[in-house]
Amino acid sequence: MEMLPRGEWPKWCRSCGGSGLCECSRCLGTGEYRYIMGFRFLNKHDDVDPQL
Repeated sequence: MEMLPRGEWPKWCRSCGGSGLCECSRCLGTGEYRYIMGFRFLNKHDDVDPQL
């Protein structure tokens, strides 16, 4: 069993509380904390080369 460093707490899923329910849409049954997935939309000038 792996131990966490002293003073550090595990990051459990906020939806199922780390129980690892296979129906949990947030952690997909792993029980681990996952960040919210999203998309970043580019602006018109985000991918333009500044030297042009």
